Amino acid sequence: MELDDQCNFDLHIHRSCLHLNQINGLVRDKKLQDPDYKEVKLIEIAPKTPAGFFNYFIERKDIYRRAYELAVEKFLDPGR
Repeated sequence: MELDDQCNFDLHIHRSCLHLNQINGLVRDKKLQDPDYKEVKLIEIAPKTPAGFFNYFIERKDIYRRAYELAVEKFLDPGR
């Protein structure tokens, strides 16, 4: 069951990135001018060791905490 969940999770993340990139393109090309939309920069933050879907949220909170710390670092200094 975990493999199915992992595949669904990966697919969801991939599709979300595609949608965000599509919105970015529309905003950049001035085809989407609604002020509620703006271009966003996507930054991948990968853990040092791979983990399964449930490891992120249930079994290993240290992975979640480290990902949170890395995300905060990226927000504070995006050039790193």
